[in-house]
Amino acid sequence: LPFAALGSGEAEEVEAFLTGAFRCLSKGAMQEQIRGLRYLEACCSCRVQASRTCDMRVADLVANSSLMSLLMQMLSVKRQPSSTDPLSTELKAQLLSLVGELLRHATYFEPDCRDLGLFDVLLEHLRPNSSLPLGRGAAAALGELLFFMAAQLTEAPMAQQGKWQPPQAVLQRVIQIATDEEEDVAVRHYLIQTMENISK
Repeated sequence: LPFAALGSGEAEEVEAFLTGAFRCLSKGAMQEQIRGLRYLEACCSCRVQASRTCDMRVADLVANSSLMSLLMQMLSVKRQPSSTDPLSTELKAQLLSLVGELLRHATYFEPDCRDLGLFDVLLEHLRPNSSLPLGRGAAAALGELLFFMAAQLTEAPMAQQGKWQPPQAVLQRVIQIATDEEEDVAVRHYLIQTMENISK
């Protein structure tokens, strides 16, 4: 592991963990970044003692730290991985996998999902020229995002429901991809399942 593992969850240790993870992802070699992302993903469902009276999910800590902005920046790099650069494809696929796990396990996001730019980033990786692993990872993460927003919408006061409404253009794009018979079967499955989940 290219940074200190998360142990007892004391405040100083959590801070060191997040700082180490940020340095690894922002400055580490690509193989170190991939290992760091895998470890963060494995920690998403864990809980740590945020204070004497409160424990938190690691997913909440990561999703609401500068790490989340860094993940968005790394995913927003326009250079497309090529078949001769499998490590770059693996890095992006791991980034998408971590984002999906964060969306599954985190209980809140500050700023909210729209302001993070999640929709733009995920839809960018669902473009026709995206590689298969990235398209599938983006579809799975997008499904988690839409389900998270649907869950928040049902619980939010009327005055706050607008911020949890996904953009209409996103829903139209999801339907378009899900009904495209030339699209990858796994991508279509993810998105069809998403539409079923958010319509319940």
